[in-house]
Amino acid sequence: YNVDSDKDRQYMLQELNPFADGIMNKRRPANPPLAPPTFTLKTIKDAIPEHCFKRSLAKSVGFLLTDFVKIAIFGYLATFISNPVAINLPAWSPYVLWPIYWVIQGTVMTGVWVLAHECGHQSFSESELANNIFGTVLHSLLLVPYHPWRITHGRHHNNTGSCENDEVFAPSTRMDWANEM
Repeated sequence: YNVDSDKDRQYMLQELNPFADGIMNKRRPANPPLAPPTFTLKTIKDAIPEHCFKRSLAKSVGFLLTDFVKIAIFGYLATFISNPVAINLPAWSPYVLWPIYWVIQGTVMTGVWVLAHECGHQSFSESELANNIFGTVLHSLLLVPYHPWRITHGRHHNNTGSCENDEVFAPSTRMDWANEM
């Protein structure tokens, strides 16, 4: 940055302060320690009851049906939003009710996406066939081809944290930054 002296550094910090969440605030807590944690992943896994690791087709389908019922109910209720006078609501109420509906319905539909995602991880049920059938159907509803997504998503998990091989997120390298300056 061509900062040659402490004075230039102080000036730069003052200029950046409004954009950097109070870097000049004296009461700001120090950076967290970088000491390794006192526990391991195995310690955490051992603390979780064994039944939490069991896959169940019946339980997964139950969650899926619950989501579909909620989607249908909220969709039906949304049909009343456009005609507020018919249900004794003020004329301005659609401007409030539509965004509320979008958030609620979007949240429930995210549950369907999560279950479709779990099919790709083969954790929807014990059966690979059931996972792939439900995954294909759910991903089709989401307009995402299941098997290509499952394969590339698996590659992503195999290469998480790899700047060279991860297909989803590859952070900029120092060379990228050097070329920009």
